[in-house]
Amino acid sequence: MNFKLSATLAAIACAALPASAAVSDFTVNGRTISAATQEHYIQAAAAQGLQRSPELERSIREGLANQEVLVQEAERQKLTDDKDTALRLKEARDSILANEVIMKYLKANPVTESELKAAYDKEKASYGPSEYHVRHILVKTKAEANKVISRIKSGEDFGKVAKEVSIDEGTKANGGDLDWTSPSSMVPPFAEAMKSQKVGAVSASPVQSQFGFHVLQVIAKRPAELFPSYEHVKPEIRKQLTAQKRKAYIDSLVKKAVIK
Repeated sequence: MNFKLSATLAAIACAALPASAAVSDFTVNGRTISAATQEHYIQAAAAQGLQRSPELERSIREGLANQEVLVQEAERQKLTDDKDTALRLKEARDSILANEVIMKYLKANPVTESELKAAYDKEKASYGPSEYHVRHILVKTKAEANKVISRIKSGEDFGKVAKEVSIDEGTKANGGDLDWTSPSSMVPPFAEAMKSQKVGAVSASPVQSQFGFHVLQVIAKRPAELFPSYEHVKPEIRKQLTAQKRKAYIDSLVKKAVIK
């Protein structure tokens, strides 16, 4: 069995497994590799889905022995005195310590259920109570938009005009149809027009945004249905809140530090 030892693998060791009688201390040129060290890697392997077995234990032992032989040879060659090697060792040590202190903080200050629910409720409120099926025609100038409004008012089909003149390449082919959406997903001027416009009506005047001038029509309106359920987005919210806690913790330490 090929089993590669790595810092990442070591870091994820978790569920405790019963010690095997086959695992015991051994030495490499007189330097002890403890049973506890071997157990650490065995548990890490189990956390990745490998089943504990005599073969796995032998693989761990062999990998640790090979690694120790190389470490001792590096020490014999005084590689730790090399400037670049010493710098990389410091970088590795600093990275491990920095990650460990963050993990310790997050373990002591986990994201709570109430925090998760509050974040979800805030996003849901921001999403809004209604969704709109809307289509639009986007042009570069106000004069062009007014001409579009005149054409539609004179009886021309909205979708036909959209295909002819809209500069929104993502929707012109389907007559400017944006499908069902919420105001929160649109730029503010468009969102406000969407909410205030009567179903079926076409814009009385052009709506300006950073993209140009819009002529829109709200085809239908309904209570919000597309916002995902709490359980569906809970893992993503937890990830976001954990990142926020991590940043806040780092910021708090930096604020107290004397940096010149």
